Amino acid sequence: MRDFFGSLDRHKAVKRLFVTTSYFTTSARDTVEYLSKRIVLIDGEQLTRFMIRHKCWLPHRGKPSCP
Repeated sequence: MRDFFGSLDRHKAVKRLFVTTSYFTTSARDTVEYLSKRIVLIDGEQLTRFMIRHKCWLPHRGKPSCP
């Protein structure tokens, strides 16, 4: 997280998304909370809900299907 945060300033980014299909540790979440609100963490559960809500599916083979 600290390296990711450092890249915000290096690339003059206003906000960054960090997405995982797994989960973020408490330490990672605490680090983001302490360092900046400019990093948005999206874990596997949130990603799944987003994909279901927006009907965006990943087929077994081929390209994703999103409206």
